[in-house]
Amino acid sequence: MRIKIRYATARDIGDLKKLDKAANSELKWWEQQSKSDFLKILKRSRNSILIAICDGKAVGYLQGSPDLVLQKAFIEDVYVMKDYRKLGIAKALVNKFVEFWHKRKKTVALITEDKNLHIFGKLKFRKVMNWMENR
Repeated sequence: MRIKIRYATARDIGDLKKLDKAANSELKWWEQQSKSDFLKILKRSRNSILIAICDGKAVGYLQGSPDLVLQKAFIEDVYVMKDYRKLGIAKALVNKFVEFWHKRKKTVALITEDKNLHIFGKLKFRKVMNWMENR
């Protein structure tokens, strides 16, 4: 099994859409994106979406966004197909994103549920504050 992590391009939109649809059906809170959403993200920053390819098949992706005002890059979504979990793919996606933005002197941040803190702690993230909502 050969896994390659690379930056997504417009040629990957179909695969990103399939992965996004799978994430939405598995994780009910996941907001599905359109092809034009992915194209806008790629036009804004070609370093915002990473895709994981395993033996020629797209099996996961990470979507992030830089905020030049705050001097941060945010990880917004990470998804790996069920059959490809526990292989280090999500870790590789996160590490590549972090490495890229750290070289540009940016802090990388994300929002996650408390139950996931230990996962991101292993990747050297630390809890800085709590997030609250009023709906």
